[in-house]
Amino acid sequence: MRYRNVDIEEKEANPDAVTKGSLFRRFLVAIILVPTALVLGIVLMSLKDTEKISAKDLDAKTYQITTINYSDGSKISNPSNANKKMPVPSKEIPKCMKEAIIAIEDERYYKHPGVDFKGLVRSALKTALGKNQGGSTITMQTSKMLMTSSEVSIPRKVKDIWYAFQMDKTLGKEKVLELYLNNFPVGRGLQGVKAGARGYFNKDLDQLTVPEAAMLAGATKNPS
Repeated sequence: MRYRNVDIEEKEANPDAVTKGSLFRRFLVAIILVPTALVLGIVLMSLKDTEKISAKDLDAKTYQITTINYSDGSKISNPSNANKKMPVPSKEIPKCMKEAIIAIEDERYYKHPGVDFKGLVRSALKTALGKNQGGSTITMQTSKMLMTSSEVSIPRKVKDIWYAFQMDKTLGKEKVLELYLNNFPVGRGLQGVKAGARGYFNKDLDQLTVPEAAMLAGATKNPS
């Protein structure tokens, strides 16, 4: 009891120490809550106009072909360089093509839920060191191609992360991979593996060799 009284007397004798301790605790709470509130606000604002993920809607976007028409509605031609794609179902895409894309674009594809947090952290660290390395998964890139845009912004990235989770959960790995392989740019105005196989090698998909599949997958890094 004596010690407690002494402690109380010391605090009363030194009110500045009590005030400083209280201010320090408030400061710690502030530096935790303020950034958290800002991040939460950005996330909520970014997701306010998201759409529902539907295989039917994504297939419609994948199989949509651009045409140019006269004023009376008759067709002029296909654009010379835009939307040259030949979508195909997953079963028609050879295994070597799928494996090549996964090896180059997203080696942990079958291990993450659409978003690879390890990859995002690694990308952030390398970016901080002045090295350029993307952290987007195949699923996030599919979102970018079919659900959002190429805009470089935090809201767009937040949406891609959200859509990636939803795609992985709703569609599954094989369907997402099919969508990616039918839409990714391979250069020369071509989109997707079948158009790439025809445009680069004048071959059907089932005729591609392993080295050709690897070359086609590598075209995603430097599409011309």
